[in-house]
Amino acid sequence: MERRPEALMSRQYPFAMEFVDRELVSIPRDVGQGVTVPQHVRVDVPLYRKSVAGLTELPENQRKQATNTAVEEAKLVAYEKFVLSLQIIAEYEPYFRLDGLREHAEREYLLLLPPSHWSHLRLQVALPGRGRSLHARFDEFAFEILSHSRLHGNEAYLVSNQKYQLYLHVREGGDEIRISRSEFLDRSPTSSPPIALQAHHVLTGLAERDRLAAEPDAVEEPCSIPATQEDKSPDDGAVCPDCGGVIHHFSSHEAFCLDCAWDNLSRLSELGPPKREPAR
Repeated sequence: MERRPEALMSRQYPFAMEFVDRELVSIPRDVGQGVTVPQHVRVDVPLYRKSVAGLTELPENQRKQATNTAVEEAKLVAYEKFVLSLQIIAEYEPYFRLDGLREHAEREYLLLLPPSHWSHLRLQVALPGRGRSLHARFDEFAFEILSHSRLHGNEAYLVSNQKYQLYLHVREGGDEIRISRSEFLDRSPTSSPPIALQAHHVLTGLAERDRLAAEPDAVEEPCSIPATQEDKSPDDGAVCPDCGGVIHHFSSHEAFCLDCAWDNLSRLSELGPPKREPAR
């Protein structure tokens, strides 16, 4: 199986990704007691298609750049599809408790929050992290905290780290790049299932852990940005002013770079008086 440069895999997602050079791959499956059997996985679900005029005629460096851009865009599409699947399959548990997690062997988890709650952590709780990834510890548990624009209001999801695997297949030809995918494979069926949480309970727990006087339950998604705000995000595909990476959007006015820590997200104080969100 072909593996693309490690630089393409450096961004953080709530699932593992691997590129393969065919649409049917055989991977080992652990059936317990150190025994593995081959598992055949189809990588033929259409994911992303990008038109590039005269692709095969482009100089090598330009063709690679076009392919790399298409790959990064496809990974963002896969991320969105993963979030949509979480909204269907996750088990609801409103409070951020660790007792249930202790029933499983895993101690590393991914926590997905809406952009406004993620910004609250970054600006007011000051958790360590890099780029679009924050990190927190609760007792023996480690959490990597990510966000996605598909999450709104009080949505939050907890997923065992590297529980899910996705295979991607890239084809170049003519005037287009096509990328297909496998289904999201559960690599650890015995680990904790995805859990749906209330985001403000998560923020309260993290704030109390850091002994900060915060009111995270008052955070909500802003409906609009004040017209006086001059720091507007660039168009899709624009480059990051800090590192030259590709700009992505949380909203029509807010953008961020996945390659570094640059963003123009508004601080909570700029969004006007918050409303308290009713409990579910």
